[in-house]
Amino acid sequence: MRLDPAIYRDLLLSLLPELVLTGWALVLLLFVAWRHRTARDLRIAGWLTLLALLSTAVATWWLWWNRAGVQGVVTMIAAEDFRWVADWVFLGAAALTVLISFAYLQREQLLVPEYYVLLIFGTLGMMVMAAGADLMVIFLGLELMSVAVYVLAGIDRRRARSAEAALKYFLLGAFASGFLLYGIALVYGATGSTNLGLIGTQVGLMGRPSVMLLGSAS
Repeated sequence: MRLDPAIYRDLLLSLLPELVLTGWALVLLLFVAWRHRTARDLRIAGWLTLLALLSTAVATWWLWWNRAGVQGVVTMIAAEDFRWVADWVFLGAAALTVLISFAYLQREQLLVPEYYVLLIFGTLGMMVMAAGADLMVIFLGLELMSVAVYVLAGIDRRRARSAEAALKYFLLGAFASGFLLYGIALVYGATGSTNLGLIGTQVGLMGRPSVMLLGSAS
């Protein structure tokens, strides 16, 4: 199955796993806003999260089974085996985290169903990074994942250690994002593109100028 991102339908198909997980994230947000007062609500949110991850894995499998690929030059979103395998790894790790979290949240008496919403958004950010064929898409996925994980680090508001971890991670992530953007800017200045395929072509033609090396190191 060849997908042409210039066609709206094919673009939606190439983003099917991410769209499925985004839809489930919105459903879970509505559920958490409505039901967030009891331990039973917390367990239901966890099971809904598992269902969301399973349905997203099925969508990923469907694209892989139909050998989905991008027609012509890959611009923003890639459709290849690396992406499907990476998505399954992310979804499997998230599902395992949910299963472990049932006992952890109950033991720590953390009534925070929004925990599962943040977990879904963090997983979605990682999937966007795996799907990205452009440096800007990869950066957007990284930021989506990072913001969710910042909040997850400080999810236990009763403990000073949790708040300290969230603050330190936020500061580290902010500096790292700044360096990454600076590196992207240097790479763009050296090659005239943020597309990974075109960057590789430019490097093959012109070698590796010092600006390109500095941007890659950043």
